[in-house]
Amino acid sequence: MSLYLIRRPNFEFNWISDSDRLELVEKLTSLRGDQMFNKLILGFVLSIFAVSTASADVAAGKKIFDQSCTYCHKSDYDDKFGPGLAGVTDRRDIEWIDKFLENPAEMIKSDEYAQTLKEGNDYNLTMPALPEMKDPAKRQAVIEYLKTIESID
Repeated sequence: MSLYLIRRPNFEFNWISDSDRLELVEKLTSLRGDQMFNKLILGFVLSIFAVSTASADVAAGKKIFDQSCTYCHKSDYDDKFGPGLAGVTDRRDIEWIDKFLENPAEMIKSDEYAQTLKEGNDYNLTMPALPEMKDPAKRQAVIEYLKTIESID
């Protein structure tokens, strides 16, 4: 299911589903018989929906990162209790990051790089399994945010 960001007239933003988007488009196109008006309204609505969900995911991901990850990680290269995460999407592919966020302990058991991270931790800490990281959409949002803190060339 896709989610779309809609800006309401009062400038509040809300997420809506595919079915809600189609229902809204149908309602808007039936408001007036004037085809030009309908095309303008429809074009406006579709332009709102064309807003990249990635930018919304980045904002959601940053919020999750700030609430859950900053206790142990920084968004630069400096280590805290865990490694700095700038450029992490250059070092590891998205699938690896997704699996690690979902279940760090399992990755440490089965992945050599994850084992190296644990062994190299000065505090002998392992990243805990965070409840919010069980949700694929939240993991994807965090990954979208991590993409924005790429390595500095």
